[in-house]
Amino acid sequence: MVALAVLAIFFWREYSREVRRASQRVSFVNQVSHELTRQGLADVLDSEGYQVIQAADGATAIEQFRSNLQDFVCLDIMMPGRSGYDVCRSIQTTHPDLSIIFISAKPEEIDKVVGFELGADDFIVKPFGVREVVAWIQPHRL
Repeated sequence: MVALAVLAIFFWREYSREVRRASQRVSFVNQVSHELTRQGLADVLDSEGYQVIQAADGATAIEQFRSNLQDFVCLDIMMPGRSGYDVCRSIQTTHPDLSIIFISAKPEEIDKVVGFELGADDFIVKPFGVREVVAWIQPHRL
């Protein structure tokens, strides 16, 4: 299975296509106020065969990342404790090739630019469709 967290989504990489999907993990971290969004996305990704790890704040996301290496990360910018930018910066220092996308309610160009400068691969603005996220994740599997 794949693992997910609502501000951070991480996947484990495998070589065989069949094994890859069953072993990819996603972590998705998001604010507590967005628990329904986090859980909804987690449910959809779970139904797609991903093992999902959720974290409600940035510090927990970093801790989970350190203890459960992932292949993909999805972050929100605004999180309690440590921002998504902080989490991205922390992950990029040890795993610069890891795929990261931001899902955020902050639609300003500067927010996107900062995310890209920190190493994010894409930026999806809330509200978003969960199918949009799944469609983005699928071709980025390794």
